[in-house]
Amino acid sequence: MDILKVYPSGRVSACRRKKFNLQASSRVYALSEQQEWDSNQVHLHGFETAIAAKNALKTPIPLGLSSVANLSTPSETCTKRIKTARGGKGISSFARQRVKDAATILEKKYGREQLSFITHTIPDHAIEYVHSNWEKILANLRRRYVRALQSSGLSEEMVMVSEYQESRFRETGKAVLHLHIVLVGRKKYGHWRRDCEYYKEHWRECCEEYSNQSEESEKWNAATRVESIRKSCANYLGKYMSKGVRAISDVLAVNPNAFIPSSWHVLTQRLRTAVKRAIRHYEGKAASQLFEWLEASATELLKFNRYIKIPTTDGRGLIVGWFGELRDSSLFDSVA
Repeated sequence: MDILKVYPSGRVSACRRKKFNLQASSRVYALSEQQEWDSNQVHLHGFETAIAAKNALKTPIPLGLSSVANLSTPSETCTKRIKTARGGKGISSFARQRVKDAATILEKKYGREQLSFITHTIPDHAIEYVHSNWEKILANLRRRYVRALQSSGLSEEMVMVSEYQESRFRETGKAVLHLHIVLVGRKKYGHWRRDCEYYKEHWRECCEEYSNQSEESEKWNAATRVESIRKSCANYLGKYMSKGVRAISDVLAVNPNAFIPSSWHVLTQRLRTAVKRAIRHYEGKAASQLFEWLEASATELLKFNRYIKIPTTDGRGLIVGWFGELRDSSLFDSVA
């Protein structure tokens, strides 16, 4: 492997970036034309870049099969491409990884004892206007919390994750979002700077900015919880993200018109930058040596590891990448 990446949460990925002989590979592995193109992109740009580009690629309809507007073809026969709404498949694997990395950085930097885990829900009467202004409400809430943290002398780093409320959906059939937030709630060995009522009031005010009804505050009965984090922060958020991915298919199966946010997570800019800087990149000989070491010591060093293959007509498959997860996410902190 020519390139290896180690993420703050302990995720590791490896792939080949160098060119290889496609004709020779085709003879050995009997690749189709599409598989040759896929493998070429992987080896040229790396596995993650190639997969991201492939997922974003929109294959155009061939010109010879297109329905031209000024022809006598009935409009009913025109080919229509249905575009999946952004966020329609739930939080992406890339976003999940970024959220887990952000949570890991917060935990390593401040310790679990300084972090607050906040959950905001939506009351029944406010579902429609809160959903229709979800992104604006989250942006407003983030600005409020950033100012509050700064005024308290705390870090403004914060991660937000949206999720469908599964228990509410099972009980009522309503697809309602709720919000999870992880932020620094106190200084080391200090008192909690804000209580639950403070966060609840800000949430209510942000939501009611978009309400046309009067006296909303009198019937605002949405729950807000503020908890400490006893176990891994990344696993804590990971549990909710996994539930969210499963829930969205159930929700859309019952209600195809259910509200879907365009983004399922929010990171403050400072934390986003910290995540990018914390990803370790190794190339060439260093990457090959580290990969061989990880592969040889997989049982001791890794929770799991998988090879990524392109299927071939002879059934053997062509290995184009590899990924795994370290048992100790700080293992590479001392590796140059």
